[in-house]
Amino acid sequence: MHYQYYLIDKYNLYIIFIRPNVGPKMLINQIGTLLTDEHMQIIELMSMKYEENEIMALKNYVLASVLEVKHYTDTLFSFRTKRSKKIRFKSGGCVTMGLIIRGKLVFRNYYVCSPTWDNKLEFYSMVVPNGLFTSFLKMITTRSSVIIMKKMKNGLIMKALSPGKRLFLLCTDIGIAVVSNIISEPETYAKFNEVIVVMVCKYVGELQYFDDKLKQLATEPQIKPYARNKLRFYRSVTHEPYPYSGDLTWLIKSGTLIADLMTYTFDKMDRFMICGSQQTTLDVANLLKVLGYNKGTANNPQDFAYERQFVNKLNRGD
Repeated sequence: MHYQYYLIDKYNLYIIFIRPNVGPKMLINQIGTLLTDEHMQIIELMSMKYEENEIMALKNYVLASVLEVKHYTDTLFSFRTKRSKKIRFKSGGCVTMGLIIRGKLVFRNYYVCSPTWDNKLEFYSMVVPNGLFTSFLKMITTRSSVIIMKKMKNGLIMKALSPGKRLFLLCTDIGIAVVSNIISEPETYAKFNEVIVVMVCKYVGELQYFDDKLKQLATEPQIKPYARNKLRFYRSVTHEPYPYSGDLTWLIKSGTLIADLMTYTFDKMDRFMICGSQQTTLDVANLLKVLGYNKGTANNPQDFAYERQFVNKLNRGD
């Protein structure tokens, strides 16, 4: 049986489909002039070590087997993968994920939904119309694998916020991914007296992933006490009938959010993290500035934070 292989030196990555009973010299000859002496040594060692058909990701990457896939709507799905011991990240972190698409290695950034203490990795994705990466990602199954860069990126990190009493996690659509991670960390509740998730989406079906996450937290021993005593949530749907409706900026400007939550108005001890669609994120950030809050960074903690680079990449149409 014949198995295809890839060698993509540009990304410092070697992925080889080893064919049973194929020696290293034959494998090297097939790749030909693409290989340096160092490359040949790598291939030879791989051929000797791995006798069965496997994909190997070397150096700066690991290969993560998909363990579970769940589709919520035609455009929203989540999946869980194995987590290598080499993958370490902080709350609010994101990974660089890769797929081989039509013979080329394609990378995109994804927030990790699962907490830092979990032995698996969870991701939540939206299928973008005509988007190359997500069009293929939505077809993964439990027989698939994804490529993950070992070095994680700091996305929406708590270090960007100065000490406060209430934490508002303001998210739209796919922004619930990083929020899922943040509310799954005991560290979050240690820093704030109250954690309030405000999720805004277009359709009711888009709430299912968040609803599942809340049910999971209610039974998770490490988080259950915090979820019961400190975690609150508010869900708004803009394109279908629902008890609460309105976009983020309107909910804040009109005072509807505070009224519906039956809590005290914003004050100087409130902190905010924003994630979701680019325009909404920027609109909310500007609104918070008008209200007297300052944008923080890891080196200069302030009142609110959002991850600008990831927001821009999220909306490339991929």
